[in-house]
Amino acid sequence: GTLTLLRVSSGACVEMYHTTTGLAPEIIKFDTKGRLFISPSDEFSLLRPETVESLFVLWRVTHKDKYRAWSWDIFSAVERSARHNDNPEWGYSSLDNIDNSVAPKTKRKDSLESFFIAETLKYLY
Repeated sequence: GTLTLLRVSSGACVEMYHTTTGLAPEIIKFDTKGRLFISPSDEFSLLRPETVESLFVLWRVTHKDKYRAWSWDIFSAVERSARHNDNPEWGYSSLDNIDNSVAPKTKRKDSLESFFIAETLKYLY
């Protein structure tokens, strides 16, 4: 039923985070064989909450630790790639490119969507 659909779709969402920065792109596409791919124009990240919200709900319903582990991986990637570690008081920012192999130093946007703090961090907490 619904829980099975949520489990399967969350697995696909987590797969989106398998990038060099560990962050998901804003948009993914599927090729003719059903594999995920990212177009160069879609390699930015606004740090959206939908995947971590789904993982939070799945953990609350099933108590399976894999959902907490996946969330921890996402949180660690956010800390590593979206946080201004060189200037911590600046906090976090969205990213122009989530693929470090193309842009070795991840370029941060000069912006952060309000849903990042209101939702993304809430579900990761």
